[in-house]
Amino acid sequence: MANISSTCSWLLSFNGTALRVSFCRQPGRSPSLLAIVLFAFLNNIVISAYFVIGAYLEERKLVREFGEVYREYQKNVSMLFPYKWLKAKIAEPT
Repeated sequence: MANISSTCSWLLSFNGTALRVSFCRQPGRSPSLLAIVLFAFLNNIVISAYFVIGAYLEERKLVREFGEVYREYQKNVSMLFPYKWLKAKIAEPT
C-alpha cells in the first residue's frame, strides 16, 4: 500500500536537499477557490460603488431640476438607508 503522505506532498529543493512539504490535500484547487472568493469580493465592491455613485449623481440632477423643494425633501428623508425615519420613530413617545 502506498504511503499517502508521500503521494500528496510537494517536493522542494533547498541546497541540494529534497524537502517534502504538505500544505493541503488539494493544492490544485486552492488557487481556484481563492480566485472565486476574490472575484466575488471585488464584484461586490464594484456593484456597491456603482449604486452609491449613481445615487449621488441622481441626487445632483434632482436638485438641479427641482431646486429648493428637493433640498427640503433631502433634509427630511434619508438617501439610501432609513436612519432619519428610524431616529424619529425611536424618539417618538409611546
